[in-house]
Amino acid sequence: MDPPKSFKSTSTIQSGPGAADQEFFIKEFEEIPRRQFVSLNSIEDNISTVKFNLENPNLDWQKRIEAMQVFRCILIDLADIDLIVNGLKDLENSFQLSLKDLRSKVVREACITTAYTSVRLQNRCEKFIETLLPLLFNLTQNSAKIMSTSAAVAIRFIIQNTHSSRFIPIIHHFKFKIKRNTKILL
Repeated sequence: MDPPKSFKSTSTIQSGPGAADQEFFIKEFEEIPRRQFVSLNSIEDNISTVKFNLENPNLDWQKRIEAMQVFRCILIDLADIDLIVNGLKDLENSFQLSLKDLRSKVVREACITTAYTSVRLQNRCEKFIETLLPLLFNLTQNSAKIMSTSAAVAIRFIIQNTHSSRFIPIIHHFKFKIKRNTKILL
């Protein structure tokens, strides 16, 4: 799937080793092991498994990354958009935990998956995104470059794809908290 033209940007949030940019996200969106979902029940079961894996901090971090990749597979297929949108409510806490994780790979994958959710579901995921947006803004100030740039890129995808008046107070609140040297290109 070709990304929409609005994503084919040559600008980056920050460049250099350890930084994420839009091109990296676009490449990672669908570059995952594919799965076949034969029925709506299998999609529901996989969403439940994703939720369980993401909420279990004792689980190996690689399993949590795989869970987010499974969720992106579900988004790629979009067999039943209402089922997926309804499942987002159950995943809010799971993604919040992933964005708060101490492992940069888990956080990066959560940012990629959040951005891809915004791309695929657009305004249908506004409530889900609303719960994650404050965490993403907080991450832009993280000292780990991969975490901060991943959050900044995810925010950019969200602003480009999911439009909601509910985001304005969140953006306004964090506008004053973000360090001046963080380069979020809105």
